[in-house]
Amino acid sequence: RVTSELMLRKLMIGGFSKVFEIGRSFRNQGATADTLPQFTILELYRAYASKGEMEELVEGMVRYVLLQLYGAPTIPVGESTIACEGPWPRYDFVDELEKTTGCRYDESRPLEDLLAIMDKAGLARPKKPNRRTVAAALYGYVMSGIRGPAFLRDLPAAQSPLFKVNDDGSTVDETLLVVNGMLVADLVNPERDPRLIHERMVKQLDYRKDSQQNGVNEDFVQAMQFGLPPCRGVGMGLERFLMLLLNVGDIRDVELFPVF
Repeated sequence: RVTSELMLRKLMIGGFSKVFEIGRSFRNQGATADTLPQFTILELYRAYASKGEMEELVEGMVRYVLLQLYGAPTIPVGESTIACEGPWPRYDFVDELEKTTGCRYDESRPLEDLLAIMDKAGLARPKKPNRRTVAAALYGYVMSGIRGPAFLRDLPAAQSPLFKVNDDGSTVDETLLVVNGMLVADLVNPERDPRLIHERMVKQLDYRKDSQQNGVNEDFVQAMQFGLPPCRGVGMGLERFLMLLLNVGDIRDVELFPVF
């Protein structure tokens, strides 16, 4: 399956307040010739948790593993190390993008204006320019400049239909744990209104109409109609986490079934 997310949210709807799974999945978000897809994902949800509580949970988990493995809260990178003493810094996507490009991200602006921000960032325009591809390129650009570990908060809304939209209408309540420019964990506040989820999924189909996709996940939307409690979740790709822990530069070296 692609993800454990649907089953875990169904369990939350059914009354469980805390759920997790370490499961075999398939995710190709951010996959490149260097990183490749991920096949093992830790996903968890906790009811009525705040953003700060989930960030502290992830920070504590990572630091605990480092202490057990190396005896110190440090991550080896090449011949050096990254110190992981807390608290880890928090960055806002819109603010960080404005610092480097001088432009304020606003999804209500025409697409050409958003493409102009990519030009100022020195990024190649996507082959299929739309708000989703531009959003993905821009948050990847901001993430690449963060050595970390750090949390990058409030990502562009166009890149995902499943998370709570912030008051600005341009970003969603989604946070990334970034280490050495790489996404390690995704912390999310799920959208709970099935009508909004369906509407935004349909819009995503327009963005993805030239790529392989299976349409709106009606099973997911139907499950949400039973009422998901306020909750927050975490998804961590264990292969990418292992890359950091073991100071490995190629994800194929930690894949159980590498693709060469």
